[in-house]
Amino acid sequence: MRKNFLYIILFLILEMGNSCLLTGSTLPSGINVSNRCSLVEKVVLASWEDSIEGFLSLDAGAELNLNNSLQSYYEGESCLEIIFPDGISADLWRTVYKNYTDPIDLSETPMMQYGILISEGPGRGCHTRLTLRSSDGKQFCGEADIIPTLWQSVIFDIHECPFLNDIVSIEISVNNDSHHLWSGVRCMVDGFSAGKPLDLDFEIPDSEAVLRKIGDPDIYRSKGIVSVDFKDGDAIEIETVGSHNNMYSPLLEQRNTVMIALENYSSADSLRLYFATDNNRDIMPGNSKTVAMAGSSGLQLIKFNLSDKSGAKGRLSKIRIEPVGGCGTLNID
Repeated sequence: MRKNFLYIILFLILEMGNSCLLTGSTLPSGINVSNRCSLVEKVVLASWEDSIEGFLSLDAGAELNLNNSLQSYYEGESCLEIIFPDGISADLWRTVYKNYTDPIDLSETPMMQYGILISEGPGRGCHTRLTLRSSDGKQFCGEADIIPTLWQSVIFDIHECPFLNDIVSIEISVNNDSHHLWSGVRCMVDGFSAGKPLDLDFEIPDSEAVLRKIGDPDIYRSKGIVSVDFKDGDAIEIETVGSHNNMYSPLLEQRNTVMIALENYSSADSLRLYFATDNNRDIMPGNSKTVAMAGSSGLQLIKFNLSDKSGAKGRLSKIRIEPVGGCGTLNID
């Protein structure tokens, strides 16, 4: 009985070490927004172009290298490669980390992104975990599913982290859905950045901050809706260049229609859209289109098909939206 009791205690200690709990309370978690968000105003945390930049592994026997082979391409010309030791259960987290002598402050850039590639494991699913630690021992985590053998970008919304201005350690971990031993574990990480969200669904806090004011409109966000209070001549502008997976900056020769879901509580009877591309980054009258807009009749979809515009070539880099013919409020969903 005593021996079994000790086994139980050991199991609980191991499980606590393998979780992301703060003793006495559970912190909120980072939200995986990899499939619907991009970062702007990026701050590079690690590029791994010239060195491993102070990263270490919690796993005894792990090898950390700089890899600049063609297979490692994600961003730039090299990345961090980690070869983890064999003979360890696949479901245990394998971790690289960096400690900071002076705490870093991400309160102005509360989104985090990195590229990751992991070899196949014995189980069907792989996962990555981001862990932040504060100077007084608090922890904050986010987890995301990843696909083995493919580079992919992982983005976490970390607005809820209570110590964004006091981060002394950052960890990136991987595991696999299996209790079997995992051999040949090779992981590559690249393009580690913090930034602000470019989320045109406006679900992420502060996502309205990417809207630049033309004139003097009032802009505010609530429950995934951005409201724009405008006068005649006011507009809003969005930079889309460089968005993740070109989500908001497609080639206009291939994807040529911009759609906006909105409610119109104004006297404006139409909406004008200006666009710019990487071929011509200036807003020009010829690169615009105006579409009629109904009055206060609930949610409506406004579609701008740009296929008849000669300037609609190259990647979309900027959009300006201008209500025409009145003033009032647009609720953009």
